[in-house]
Amino acid sequence: MTRKIKLISAMLVAVVMLTTGSKTIAQSMFWNEDFSTGTQYSVTLGAEGNDGISDYFQRTDGTNIDKSYANISGYFFAGQDIDDTGWSGSGSPSQLTWSGIDISGKTNLQFSGMFGEVLDGTGDIDNNDYLYLEYRIDSGSWDTLIAFRNDGSQYNTNFMEDTDLDGIGDGMLITNDTLNSFTKSVSGTGSLLDMRFTAAINSGDEDFAIDEFELSGVDTSSVNEPAAYPTTFIAAASDSTIIDVVWSDAMNTDGYLIKMSKDGYNTISAPTDGTEEADDTNFSDGTGVVNATQGTEFYSFDNLNPDTEYFFMIWPYNGAAGNINYKTDGTVPQDTAITHANTSSIEDHKQLISNPYVNNQQMLTFELNIQEDMIIKLFRINGQLIYTEELNGQKTSVEIPVGDINDRIIILSVEGQNSRSIYKIAH
Repeated sequence: MTRKIKLISAMLVAVVMLTTGSKTIAQSMFWNEDFSTGTQYSVTLGAEGNDGISDYFQRTDGTNIDKSYANISGYFFAGQDIDDTGWSGSGSPSQLTWSGIDISGKTNLQFSGMFGEVLDGTGDIDNNDYLYLEYRIDSGSWDTLIAFRNDGSQYNTNFMEDTDLDGIGDGMLITNDTLNSFTKSVSGTGSLLDMRFTAAINSGDEDFAIDEFELSGVDTSSVNEPAAYPTTFIAAASDSTIIDVVWSDAMNTDGYLIKMSKDGYNTISAPTDGTEEADDTNFSDGTGVVNATQGTEFYSFDNLNPDTEYFFMIWPYNGAAGNINYKTDGTVPQDTAITHANTSSIEDHKQLISNPYVNNQQMLTFELNIQEDMIIKLFRINGQLIYTEELNGQKTSVEIPVGDINDRIIILSVEGQNSRSIYKIAH
């Protein structure tokens, strides 16, 4: 009675499914300005104050101004005819600045906030009126995050988002007596972020209100780096245009980044935490990038050049997108393989072995399809060599004792004079 074994082979497997793609990573809010207090911002142009209910630049709960906005409660910040001389320092433009917001360890930054203006008649916003929100990271240059202008008319229209920042409003209308929500991506990462809001409105009934400024992002420190590399990372050519790689997964790892180059290991760059690398499966140019999920343990690089050496490296990672965390320290697993020469010889494409099974004497047995000098090796999944045998081309079959091997998975390497095959065996 013989016991069959399950065989996964870099030469024999016909179809292997590879799952790629990013997980959806939730963002969390880490900074908020709801104007419940006036302690977070500073006035860096103009001055905070009022000259009654229709001329003001101030934090308010709405009871001391003559404009009313829907979709708001509690305190907010508002302005109207802000260059009135009724309070010291008033001027247009006026500006609020938030300094030193801690963004260290955060990626995929996003801003959300509410903006509004009251519609009086057909409108009262002129082409020299504007609302700008800008940001900078680590004292760099200021970038505009969102802007509101009128439609380019000289006088008396409405605030709309200036989507292309050309000085003309062309987007969503905010002159509608309510506060309107906007969400914008903040480009870049760093340690500290500054933000400033600038308003230029210099006539009666020209007004604005803002509230609920928030910053959210993905905290990369919340994703653990994998503790170990995968083991038994092996590359083997299966014909003149294909090299298969196999490995044994590490524990507690979401996925693996595999990079290939025909120009040597030193041309393969290590990944960077927080930057997910997209697949590049156009292998004909001699380079490639593949993401493989936990449990795949196999990938076939195709469309390669004949009789060419290719180099491979693999990094485990946890997380995805902006919070991806790679293991890059220590010794990165790597291997190399040479594609077969481009020839019409049947022997170049013939499977090296066939019919593997474990007999009732606990012997791993298989037939040799090519009579040539070969090296047979067995490995544990941690890469430990547990058996080796050199053949002189005279044998037609091989028997290897496996009764004392308790591993569920073992790796069989069969290396001929011009080819090498890797077989992953569960017994």
